[in-house]
Amino acid sequence: MALDRVLHAQLHVERCTAELFLNGIPIVHIDPKRRTAFESRAVEQFIVPGKNRVELLVEPGPHPSVARTELRQMKLGDAWAVARLVSFPDGVFTEPENGTVLGEVRFERLPDQDESRTMPASLVGEVELASANGRWAWQDAPVLDPGDALVAEARAVLEELAAAYRVGSAPAIWKLFEGPTKDLARAYPAFTEAMAKSELELLTAHFTKIPDRVIPFKPEEHDFRIVGGGRLIECVDRDWKGSLRIKDPDDGSETPVTHLLARLDGRLRVVR
Repeated sequence: MALDRVLHAQLHVERCTAELFLNGIPIVHIDPKRRTAFESRAVEQFIVPGKNRVELLVEPGPHPSVARTELRQMKLGDAWAVARLVSFPDGVFTEPENGTVLGEVRFERLPDQDESRTMPASLVGEVELASANGRWAWQDAPVLDPGDALVAEARAVLEELAAAYRVGSAPAIWKLFEGPTKDLARAYPAFTEAMAKSELELLTAHFTKIPDRVIPFKPEEHDFRIVGGGRLIECVDRDWKGSLRIKDPDDGSETPVTHLLARLDGRLRVVR
């Protein structure tokens, strides 16, 4: 990545629900009934050398694991959605007109088309990014075998993370996140490892103000799904939010954290 520019994935929806994927990895899910209709996220840590796949999934299934498989007939009227990959100069507001749109996929009603359509609908575009930020370790991870054993293994990783948060040890948390944090430093050169460690210490000090900071898991709500070309498992609940949730000591609100795991050196590890 250049020091003066950053790539954002953007999703904008009107009168429908949609999810944006980059290289098979879910980036943002928007249900306009529940949240803002527009979101822009920095995605340097998700881009890969060569062709990058931008996918717009319109009206996914009601929860993550069936996002692609629960088919319905729907009339969407004048609903539309657009997914973009945009390069922005550092420091500008992330409006598309302030950057360079590298790729865009759009869903909208076809002329004179009022009949119902099979949903979800998937629209895909590709963006060539040459060497990008180099190859990531998860790209060479083995394809995961779905099933109860994988879910149990992923839950064990989450329990390990939760235990580190309960103890409130910044070094222990750093050890679990060292790989993805180094990737972030590669993706965003202005964000150094020293800055990451300092930020982690501040966050740890903040969230350890209360003893019950880690909200108990609800296994019955876990809705993990395999993504990223089969090499990653997303630890997410049925409400589309991360399965690991931390309680903010200031107002008691939940801070959900979504983790992506890959099998590296024979075991599942956090990679994003």
